[in-house]
Amino acid sequence: MTFDDQIWQGAASSVSWDAPPPITFDGTVVAQETAIQTDFNSGEPLSWPDGRPRRKVIITLADKDGQLNGLHVRVPSGLYNAIKTAIQLQSVPGLREGDWLSITYTGDGEKEGKKSAPKLFEVVLGPGEGAPQADRTDEDESDF
Repeated sequence: MTFDDQIWQGAASSVSWDAPPPITFDGTVVAQETAIQTDFNSGEPLSWPDGRPRRKVIITLADKDGQLNGLHVRVPSGLYNAIKTAIQLQSVPGLREGDWLSITYTGDGEKEGKKSAPKLFEVVLGPGEGAPQADRTDEDESDF
């Protein structure tokens, strides 16, 4: 079944980092898009104090069974920085359809003030479907 066939059968399941670590999601990049972040409760678009919209990247990964998983990556965030670093380690301009991506939530960092403890991630990027060929990168995702 192709990505086009699956997309019409329902939306990809969203990746969740709510269970205790380690949690790993990996698969082949089949699509990516940018969107505006929304408030979880109201659904209203979020913006920065200067009025600019808060952005996110939605990366759709197909796992080894062909199931689609949507990875919502806030920009900026520790997860975004970890993916960006993995891209830079591969010396490529960005994620491409067909790339292999593995993201592991490895634990929580130090809590600062009233913010939640940042999540720590390990990211591996490899060209095409197959064994990873990048160094691992640890970054944190903090609330902002």
